[in-house]
Amino acid sequence: MQLFYKFDEAPVHYDLQHLPTGDFEAPVRLSCRGENMSAITCDFPKGFSWKEHAHPHEQLTILFSGSVDYSVDGVVHHMTAGDTLYVPSNAMHTAIALEDCRIMDVFTPVRMDQMAWFDDSIEYVPAFHEKED
Repeated sequence: MQLFYKFDEAPVHYDLQHLPTGDFEAPVRLSCRGENMSAITCDFPKGFSWKEHAHPHEQLTILFSGSVDYSVDGVVHHMTAGDTLYVPSNAMHTAIALEDCRIMDVFTPVRMDQMAWFDDSIEYVPAFHEKED
């Protein structure tokens, strides 16, 4: 399966069940990548949490199933299936899965650090910084 497409050659339909996964604590799938955006889909078990971090990318999080408490710059948003959350560029954010959940994160510009998870020809250079303890 081809992972990356030129913007004008990209298919318009992606089957989430048959996309390659990265080797992480929870399944992460590359959903799609365009010229100026990228998206990943994540299946997180109940109790899974993200370390608070920020990145220069704007992010749109779409919750397909389950529920999540998602904190953006210290404000907690309780998300349930069907909710969408916007995370501004450089906003500190974290979340905890209150139930098993499926999330799609869409980023602009492209998260090249995440693309490196799926393509060994791309050098991994972190594009985020974690909150210092």
